[in-house]
Amino acid sequence: MISTRILTLAAAVAVLGVAPGLAQAGARAARPAARPAPAAPAPVQETIEAPAPPPITAVLNAGAAGFTPITANASQDVVAELKAAGQYTTFLKAVETVNMTGFLTAAGRTWTVFAPTDAAFAALPAGTLDNLMKPDNAGQLQALVAYHLVGAKVAASQVKGAKGPVGTAIGKPVEIDGSTADHIKVGDAYVLQEEVAAANGVIYPVDKVLTPPA
Repeated sequence: MISTRILTLAAAVAVLGVAPGLAQAGARAARPAARPAPAAPAPVQETIEAPAPPPITAVLNAGAAGFTPITANASQDVVAELKAAGQYTTFLKAVETVNMTGFLTAAGRTWTVFAPTDAAFAALPAGTLDNLMKPDNAGQLQALVAYHLVGAKVAASQVKGAKGPVGTAIGKPVEIDGSTADHIKVGDAYVLQEEVAAANGVIYPVDKVLTPPA
């Protein structure tokens, strides 16, 4: 449409002898006014927040996870209580393999056990557990088991609102973090149930196998 008007106007100039300057002015008048360019949109700033860790209550109530809280029995030692719970067979097998069952049942001893569930062991990379159970790797397995044991009672009242290292049975500390109101962590594992009382200590079920430092 605009090109047609310009061509028509140019033809009129040639026939009528209109001055070139006026013809150019007319051509400019024939063009529609240019629209202002739209302003560039303001840049969008995206803030990516890390997901909040799951609270203890959410883990306990997550039926899909298959976790069943342990029923505390103050007349049973920690080993008997874990056996009765039925979800710690792999951990107990590891304890027995490295001959540490006697330590956990001996009179006069008090223990805190961070007990990985069978699901936690099943989540290890393929072949890891089988490799640890080999006789040649007994030292590694013993260190792993001992890293889940503290030779004293660690009460939930000591953990809540606090954060810091706790010495384990291999002499290397594990970090316990109870500084957040809705969960407790041991290393990189979440506690699934807090302070299950036993005759000779307490149990904290955890959702991951703790790896002792090199």
